[in-house]
Amino acid sequence: MHADTHATDRPYICEICSKAYLKKRSLEIHRRTHTGEKPYVCYICYKAFTSSNGLKQHINIHTGEKLYLCKECGESFSTKARLRAYKHTHSGKMYECNVCNKLFTKNVSLQMHMHMHTSEKPHICDVCNKSFWRASSLQNHINKQHVKEK
Repeated sequence: MHADTHATDRPYICEICSKAYLKKRSLEIHRRTHTGEKPYVCYICYKAFTSSNGLKQHINIHTGEKLYLCKECGESFSTKARLRAYKHTHSGKMYECNVCNKLFTKNVSLQMHMHMHTSEKPHICDVCNKSFWRASSLQNHINKQHVKEK
């Protein structure tokens, strides 16, 4: 019954990973995680984002605006992601990237993130030997490039 509830509450379902959404627009933005499309680019550092909201939050880092407030202690942050990561400091250990200062609640998440900075791409396609730093990127590649070939 739980799955049925989500199916009716969230009618827009990703055909790649089955994640469900309330709004069609949310699904369209989510699909970009599979395609790698990032149409919103920061005019300051040229970092690209899948959504305009992601870009807006990122711009706050450059401007110093801290619009996201921790309700427990009053600490403020430039992005929702930084606030969400910070909330764990009230309950558990945090892991911080020594390159970009991004916070993680799990060490394994930090280790995966570090591949991005080191250019290490440990996930290799068995078919064409192309390498990826995230397992999900490899899986998307296989689904798009090699599933048709079989």
